[in-house]
Amino acid sequence: MFSHLRLPKTLAITASATAVAALGLLTTACAHTDANMANSPSSPAASPSASTSVSATPSSDAMPNSENSPSASPQGSGTAHEQDNDPGDGVARDTPAPAPSQTAQDGRAKVSVILTRWSTSRPFEVGGLITDIAEQGGTCTLTVARGETSLRASGSGAAGPNGVNCGDGLSIDDAALSAGTWNVTLSYSSSAYVGTSATQEVTLS
Repeated sequence: MFSHLRLPKTLAITASATAVAALGLLTTACAHTDANMANSPSSPAASPSASTSVSATPSSDAMPNSENSPSASPQGSGTAHEQDNDPGDGVARDTPAPAPSQTAQDGRAKVSVILTRWSTSRPFEVGGLITDIAEQGGTCTLTVARGETSLRASGSGAAGPNGVNCGDGLSIDDAALSAGTWNVTLSYSSSAYVGTSATQEVTLS
């Protein structure tokens, strides 16, 4: 019915202006969205985890062992004996043991008597030496004992270059001195000295 539909010129211009304005608003909205995305913080996946913590609890291997740790010993905790022996310079000193008495009960000086020789058959004879002194007039006594049997012989000591020699008269030839083991000692006695040898076991044939 209508061959041609023509819009008025004013209406066409208005439509074009509206389209341009809409395009400008769309462009501004897109630009604003991009700016917000650029300024926003990174995603949680990229940020470090705030829940990570470092434990300050030491392991059992690093804990000190009270059994192996050296205990501090209080100064001066030693025994009374140790404290008495410490004169204060850190060096403990033990009280020296008393020296054995060098004097007999009767006031005579003790001397060392040594058995130097003996026989192993009858007559039984011995010899000895007193090394501490050199004098004349002392008496040497030989004693041979076993069980309840005790036999003695005496002789005079003689001064020599090494002390007093015992030997003269120190001989026993008694029927009671039978074969077997006997305990033999030699003693010395004078007005100033006295002493006895160690016991020597002698086997007689």
